[in-house]
Amino acid sequence: MLDAPYNFSASQIGLMSLAPFIGTTVGTLIVGPVSDYIALRLAKRNNGIYEPEMRFWVFLPFIPFQLAGAWWFGYALAEGQSWVQVAMAYGISNLGSAPLQSLALTYLLDAYGEIIGDALTALTVVRNLLSTIFVFAMPAWAAAVGIPNVFNTIGAIGAVILSFAGFFLWKGKYLRVRTAKVYKHWAERQFEARPVSG
Repeated sequence: MLDAPYNFSASQIGLMSLAPFIGTTVGTLIVGPVSDYIALRLAKRNNGIYEPEMRFWVFLPFIPFQLAGAWWFGYALAEGQSWVQVAMAYGISNLGSAPLQSLALTYLLDAYGEIIGDALTALTVVRNLLSTIFVFAMPAWAAAVGIPNVFNTIGAIGAVILSFAGFFLWKGKYLRVRTAKVYKHWAERQFEARPVSG
C-alpha cells in the first residue's frame, strides 16, 4: 500500500489496522455469548450431557466471513480498489477468523483440559512457524503468481483446514473415545505446581 494507487504513509498503513481491530472485536463479542447459549441448548437436548463438539455448530456461520474476506482482500489489492474496500475485506476476514480461533481454543480446553498447556504450546509453535514461512515466502510468491492467486491459495488452504469443523461435528466424540488412553497417558505426566495433599 506504499505504492500507487494508494501511496499510503506509514501512519496511514497503521490506521488500516483499525478495520481488523473492529472485525475482531465484533466477532469476539458475538461468539462468546452465542457459543455458550448454543452449547447449553444442545446439552439440554442431549439429556443434560455437554459434548465439546457442540461448539462447532457456532463455528460454521463464521467460516464464510473468513474465506470471503481473505479472497476479497487479495482481489481488492490486485485491482487497486479503494482503500475502503481493502479495509472492509480485511475487517470481514477478521470478523470470521477471530471467532474461529476463539472456538478452536475453547474446544481444546473443553476436550483436552488436562493437557491444555502442551496443546497450546504445540498450537503456538505451528501457528508461528506457518506465519514465519508466509512472511518470508509472500513477496516472492506474489511476484511469481500475482496477489489474487496468493490469496486464492491461502483461502483454499483455509477452506480445507476449516472443513475439519464438519468432520469434528461428525466424528469428534468418536476420536476422543479412541484416543482416551493416549490422553490419559499424557495427562498423568503433566507438571503440577501445587503441592499434592495426602
